[in-house]
Amino acid sequence: MITVCIATHPPRMGPGGLFERAVASVGRQTLSTPGTIAVALDVDREGAAATRNRALELVETEWVAFLDSDDEFLPDHLKLCARYAYLSGVDVVYPGYEVEGGDDPVNCFGIPFDASLLKRRNYIPVTVLARTELVR
Repeated sequence: MITVCIATHPPRMGPGGLFERAVASVGRQTLSTPGTIAVALDVDREGAAATRNRALELVETEWVAFLDSDDEFLPDHLKLCARYAYLSGVDVVYPGYEVEGGDDPVNCFGIPFDASLLKRRNYIPVTVLARTELVR
């Protein structure tokens, strides 16, 4: 099972807002057992990383997927990530993504993990699937 961690802050929590869209995208997943959603609200302006870490503290499943509250999963996101993790035996799957407007601002889609490149710039999107204990 997979828990989805969503970090958000108050301006995104309104009815029909970004947070609702993000949660709805989790509900549309084709994976048969998507697990639960762990939400952390950043009311003290701690930032996304600290808020994600608070959501991560709530996770009790082997796998965790992250989703920012202004992003959405495509319907097969968790299914494809979980399948790849199972078939390859990797501990972290960083997927491709679509950007509104069509341009990839990172321009690294499909490259294998490169530790030296990661030290120079972050090319891994927040929507990773990872073993919970590894990211803790």
